[in-house]
Amino acid sequence: MTSLEQITKLANFIMAEVDGEPSQNEGAVDCAIRIMRMNARLRNLVLGPGVREKIICCRDCDSYPPPKCEFCIARQNALFDFQQAIEKEMEKG
Repeated sequence: MTSLEQITKLANFIMAEVDGEPSQNEGAVDCAIRIMRMNARLRNLVLGPGVREKIICCRDCDSYPPPKCEFCIARQNALFDFQQAIEKEMEKG
């Protein structure tokens, strides 16, 4: 697959699968980088800096997805609420 084909595939994925994107006037690669950075910041805020484990489930909850234990469900709900708040702020500009 050529670089152009990969970038086209990335752009099509972002438009089809990521709600609200593209939200800025940028190329697919820059959009993907922005989304990955935002997700990394959210992960660091929710789980703590440097945590690279599953973002939704703990080690004891092997139901990924969806989580079963109360801790994982609460963390998932908090992350969703936080992400919605961030997206609303980003829409304001």
